Amino acid sequence: MADPVVRFHNLITVAQRDLVETGQSAEAWRRSRPAFAARVLGPHFESCARAWLRARADPALRGHAGLVTATVVNDRRGQAKHEIDVVALDKRAGRAEITLVGEAKATLTRRGTADLDRLDRLKALLAEHGHDTRKAVSALFSTEGFQPELVRLARRRRDVLLVDLPALVGEGEPVVSPAFRGSGV
Repeated sequence: MADPVVRFHNLITVAQRDLVETGQSAEAWRRSRPAFAARVLGPHFESCARAWLRARADPALRGHAGLVTATVVNDRRGQAKHEIDVVALDKRAGRAEITLVGEAKATLTRRGTADLDRLDRLKALLAEHGHDTRKAVSALFSTEGFQPELVRLARRRRDVLLVDLPALVGEGEPVVSPAFRGSGV
């Protein structure tokens, strides 16, 4: 279900109804917080990140991407599947040209360089599958912001975009590489 209110009702309210009805709402919330973060807040934040990219980010950032979505990529060597929260791509050229690979995290942790390393690995996996990732931007979306080391690294690289919650809702600016400055990102 896409609607976070309906998802909240089904996953939290219904599941904890007995506790709430017997006056134990604090206990109900304590038990529900992990499910809320993982199955309500997280998916909604990912959706907001994709919506921001479609509507608010400068088209130069997306390139010719006709599609902004989420996807899964298989790691044949690691025998694993990796979810990608935000991907912008253009399929007109026969194979997909990936213009942005992003991760959206609604956690209490500031994102760090390990998150950027993961995105670099995902871009490599997409390239192994025959997609063109040469111009792909690595984007991190975070409700809690970014560790200073990651911000410094993002400013040095030409392919990194960091979007915190204020930037996502239009009350701040994303942290961008110098290559994006003046592009309206």
